[in-house]
Amino acid sequence: MVIAGARGAGAADCFRESGQPNAGAASSREREMGMRMAVGATRGRLIRQLLAESLLLGLAGALLGAQLAHVLTRLLVSSIGTQSAPLFMT
Repeated sequence: MVIAGARGAGAADCFRESGQPNAGAASSREREMGMRMAVGATRGRLIRQLLAESLLLGLAGALLGAQLAHVLTRLLVSSIGTQSAPLFMT
């Protein structure tokens, strides 16, 4: 039960952390946004693009984080269990 909670917490933390670099991306990409607006992109379109990029990065981070948590949990469980007292995880 504790291991499952740790796996979920790890995945949630990876999801949260993967979106952080994009928080300042809008201000650092000011020149790009200005160019896109100059060629006709609307403000709504730019916002949708930033949201889509953030969502994609967040989902990728969540999937990678969940997979890493799964692998590391299995590794931890296998290292804790012994031959005489195996520790099983389903």
